[in-house]
Amino acid sequence: MALTFKDGTEEAMPQHSMKLLDFKLSSLKLSPLNPSCRTTNKLKIGRLKTNLFANGHIEPLTVVKKNNKFMIINGHRRYTALKMLGVKTVKCIYIEGNNVDYDKMFTALHVDTEKITAVQECERWLKGATHISKRILRSIEALERYVGKTKAKYTIQACVTQNVSPTTLSSAISQYAEYANNKTVGQLRKVAYYLLNISSPWKVRVAIDSFMPIETLNECIAKRKPLPEITWG
Repeated sequence: MALTFKDGTEEAMPQHSMKLLDFKLSSLKLSPLNPSCRTTNKLKIGRLKTNLFANGHIEPLTVVKKNNKFMIINGHRRYTALKMLGVKTVKCIYIEGNNVDYDKMFTALHVDTEKITAVQECERWLKGATHISKRILRSIEALERYVGKTKAKYTIQACVTQNVSPTTLSSAISQYAEYANNKTVGQLRKVAYYLLNISSPWKVRVAIDSFMPIETLNECIAKRKPLPEITWG
């Protein structure tokens, strides 16, 4: 199958040779770029373990070969739950080929099916993953423009820690910059800190949408105090 572009060129869709095989669980490796919360959330993994025990393992893991190791690109949570259940052998879809770009496939499998959140993608970015969705990369690049590249890394780390979407954060900073007519890096750093530690992107956007005086908003940001209650006339 091929797609034809406006300039007349064609590009074929990649084809993969796949087999359904049995693998020893102990022979499989988790991606080092997998967001840690996907396999360390005890409550969610516990629910998955209960479900697997009650209904059996229905959906195979997806595995590729990378540097002579069998890397999981889909099924990290199932792997963790099956290991807890004491399972020794597991069904896997094996995508044949040596040194397949497993992280690119990880992104394709999880982003397109919405199995990975914006915050989890940020964690992958902090770990050095290069295959990040364009939507999240745009948000990261926006934050780098707003607060500078060095501070952006700490800002994104705070997003991960506090489970705040970088898209929501960058959008709120952008809305403030337009409303205050102030796009200086120094001020936007203060805004980013305020959004993550004092208030929230949602509350500031509501304040702006409600035409809170910019003097009031800036005073709250400067003195790091909560926003006053919004009253409707």
